[in-house]
Amino acid sequence: MAEITTKKKVANNMEVLFDRGSVTETKADYAKNMNADLIVIGHSSIHGFGRRLKGDVAKGVVDRAYAPCSILIVKRW
Repeated sequence: MAEITTKKKVANNMEVLFDRGSVTETKADYAKNMNADLIVIGHSSIHGFGRRLKGDVAKGVVDRAYAPCSILIVKRW
């Protein structure tokens, strides 16, 4: 993704985060600290019991994101 946006001269800032805390809080707090205006996150399409076991990271980020940051959820094929 970074190579494509750089080649097309689209401004971007991508980083890999390592944190032992809550994934959803880490992502939402990081976006706030960076003054991000967009969070792009994938959705695994797991439903039912599997979602309860694994949790729903996309939903957690939506619930914890700080305004006015938008969120784009990309659904898995």
